[in-house]
Amino acid sequence: MTTVPKTTDNERIPRRQAFAEFLLFGNPTKLRQDDIEPDTLVVHVDSLDELERWCARFLPGHKASVCQVDSGEVDRLAYANGKWAGWTLKLRAVWPIVPPVAELDAETRAELEQVR
Repeated sequence: MTTVPKTTDNERIPRRQAFAEFLLFGNPTKLRQDDIEPDTLVVHVDSLDELERWCARFLPGHKASVCQVDSGEVDRLAYANGKWAGWTLKLRAVWPIVPPVAELDAETRAELEQVR
């Protein structure tokens, strides 16, 4: 396990060092420095469980917020924001909502058997 770099509130670790910490910790799907807020690092992971693991490591005491988004396909989005090593850290996870598969009723099943 990696250790949290020692910094003060006004001092931040270099971006490359932060990205190295992230890569050594887990398997992010995307890493970037925010274009609009250059003091912000954004990390994407692929599940809520993974996001909660990242929160526990980099943003202890923060809980992920979960919402549903519709960007053409319905997905779930979870996120957490906080301060870490002199940076504003935004953790993100997006994953598809898989609808439950309905069982075929007896009449539909019989009709499909006839087509076979």
